[in-house]
Amino acid sequence: MKEQKDKAFEIFDYGRCYSIAAKNINKWSDTHMNFLIPSTVNAAFALELYFKSLYFLEKGKNFKKDNKYSHDISALYKELNNSTRQNIESVFNELIKKRNMNDIEDLEKLTGMSFPRDLLGNLIFWKDVFVSVRYIYDGSKKEIKAMFFPQIEESVLTVIYLLKPDWKNKTILWKKV
Repeated sequence: MKEQKDKAFEIFDYGRCYSIAAKNINKWSDTHMNFLIPSTVNAAFALELYFKSLYFLEKGKNFKKDNKYSHDISALYKELNNSTRQNIESVFNELIKKRNMNDIEDLEKLTGMSFPRDLLGNLIFWKDVFVSVRYIYDGSKKEIKAMFFPQIEESVLTVIYLLKPDWKNKTILWKKV
């Protein structure tokens, strides 16, 4: 059992690394818009790993969809225990209520797109980022509606830390070898 817990933590810890990378890359997007894509891809992978860590904690195995490894965060989310999903969604809804939506409303007016305000609606868009958006140079016409990364991340981290409070300050990937 120790090995499974260590694997869940390792998945989680890599998720934190991708999150840090996403946030640091995103800082460059103010002056270089092309950095939004790599930032978003790293953010999507961070979310995927956080959800896969929760899945591993609950099921003791890697997430697969149709017997294949998958980046489908929305399908992964649906496979989590009902109480876990409810907790994540509850935190997300509270964060969205508190968030100033002026920037989102401006973006909706500018693009003519609408962005979902619910967790599952957002996860459906995030599930395609890692596979589709990273190949945007191939002329993908897919709308990029991956929004609310900070709120989704905080929601899933809140639940992870409820289950594993010691993970908040624990790290294995950042130690010097």
